[in-house]
Amino acid sequence: MASLLKLMLILMEWAVQVKRRDDEAQKQERLRKARTDPAGYLRQFGRVRHVESSGSADPVPRDRTGTDKHDGQ
Repeated sequence: MASLLKLMLILMEWAVQVKRRDDEAQKQERLRKARTDPAGYLRQFGRVRHVESSGSADPVPRDRTGTDKHDGQ
């Protein structure tokens, strides 16, 4: 009877270790995804929304190299 109990205990411990390894592998995969594509990773949880730009919605021009304020001097 004692040997059967020990066997059951060993099998349960083995199952717990397998579960922990699987959880750790899944955690590492989630971390890899979060590092490579943080917006996509957060978007799956609804934390980041994809914003469509309409083109003229930005009041500040992006290209500031074309200023000719001091040209001709």
